[in-house]
Amino acid sequence: PRTLILKMIKLNGVPTFKDGACVPQFTLRQGPDKVMTFKSGWYEGIGRDQKEVWLKLTDPTPVCGDLKLEFWHKNSVGKDKMFHLWFNTFFIEECHFSAPKFEIDKANKDKKHSLFPATFSVELFFDDPEADVVAASAVPSGIQ
Repeated sequence: PRTLILKMIKLNGVPTFKDGACVPQFTLRQGPDKVMTFKSGWYEGIGRDQKEVWLKLTDPTPVCGDLKLEFWHKNSVGKDKMFHLWFNTFFIEECHFSAPKFEIDKANKDKKHSLFPATFSVELFFDDPEADVVAASAVPSGIQ
């Protein structure tokens, strides 16, 4: 198994769950028993005009093996599941993982693009603690 540090998630395209935008939260579950390893707060202030959304983890989180990333939208009475995806750290190359819409559960069912843009995708950015020379970050420069 390969351990990486998840630092940042990028949504390419904004899901339209409320007024053309969303208020996301995500959880990260690891292994066959789906043990929760991270739960984010709510990310407020995402506008309908945004083409991309960067979600920085408050505490970069070590991950290893099979993982399930689930996204939720905050509504007036609770939350609605937006989408989820699975990945394995063994297959992460250059500390970056990208999943296009057709590989993302629930988003792939939106054939008319009413909730997710046609070009919707999710990108994950990691650091590799075992690399000989660890880059400052896998996140592109200029992103805080």
